[in-house]
Amino acid sequence: MDGRFSKDELLAAKKMGAFYCPQCQGSVILKVGNVKIPHFAHRSSSNCHSFSEAESALHLEAKLQLYHWFKKQNFICEIEKTYFGISQRSDIGVLVNSMEYAVEFQRSSISIEKWMARTEGYEKKGIIPLWLLSHDRISSHTLNHITLTSFHQLFIRFSPYTNQFYLISYDVNSKQFYVFEHLKPITKNQFSCIRHYYRLQSIKFPYFPLHQKTQKPVFLEKHLVQLERWRSARYYSAKGLQDSFLSGLYEAGEPLLLLPAWVGLPLQSSMYLREFAAEWQGYIYLVVRKASRLNRSIHIEEAVGEIALRLRRQELRIRLTGASKGIDIANTIVRDYFILLEKIGVVKKIREEEYRLQQLPVFSPPDHIDQKKEKDRLFWDYAKLIVLNYESLRLQE
Repeated sequence: MDGRFSKDELLAAKKMGAFYCPQCQGSVILKVGNVKIPHFAHRSSSNCHSFSEAESALHLEAKLQLYHWFKKQNFICEIEKTYFGISQRSDIGVLVNSMEYAVEFQRSSISIEKWMARTEGYEKKGIIPLWLLSHDRISSHTLNHITLTSFHQLFIRFSPYTNQFYLISYDVNSKQFYVFEHLKPITKNQFSCIRHYYRLQSIKFPYFPLHQKTQKPVFLEKHLVQLERWRSARYYSAKGLQDSFLSGLYEAGEPLLLLPAWVGLPLQSSMYLREFAAEWQGYIYLVVRKASRLNRSIHIEEAVGEIALRLRRQELRIRLTGASKGIDIANTIVRDYFILLEKIGVVKKIREEEYRLQQLPVFSPPDHIDQKKEKDRLFWDYAKLIVLNYESLRLQE
């Protein structure tokens, strides 16, 4: 129901004839009450799930608000549009300059498998799926921090134009879009971000405002606090040498508590993995250190192969987001890491895709805890601005 008909008109229509589901052709009931928005519902015996009878009043209201927002922009749109051939129905179908969008406003959790199947179904028909998360489902967020469940992380996207991960939610009550920009993982479910919000009518679809990154020191401070927590948790892990990461360090003679400061750098490409940055970078560190001890350079494909191996063994796990599909994750994160290491000066590029570890005291692993504290301080005095501005510099390249 898109609001074109009054309640009296709908009640009159209800008395005049039968209604049928365009998906299953089964009989449906037109429900016109005083609380919920008028909508169609299958009879209880139906097994068809294409209609919205399980939706809340808030979900129905969201569809109506978004539908009228699209209409005011003179787009061709349809509530609960059916896509024949893939047996799917979107909340709203929108045609914008020959580009077709399937808008899905999501309040309830669905399985990752169902989310992926629906996304792939739209894409096979050349339709762009736009998943909007209901803002009231985000349990915790501030100006610079957000907590997201594994399901909510599916709504994360990547903008190549501003080189950032972001998430959009919609608040029905305030009629506002919330845009969480420059998402960077802190833990498995917590992210640093920059939060903005916009009135519905101030946004011209499909252009949601995304800003260039101006990284703040507070983000780095949060990351370093989490790095210490991660290091302590891993050190006291009950798994001990049964843990592949810890056993790898032990066999290489590299104490966890004495890893150099450049293992665990905050990179936004860490979004692709569920493990903390220091863990996957630690695997690369072992490869780099082995090559250095043998007085040779390291080809970037060696590090890519190491991460790919850990992914196959599920010692590293992929974080499923709306931005991870079709990405060569091992290749992406390794190259991102080496570019930053080169900018800092940890490694030197000696030929295409080949690097050598620089033998400078500030980059070498410390011999004891007190020395580590001093080396970490010297490293961050030197590298802080490079790390903070890294993503912005990549955008300019």
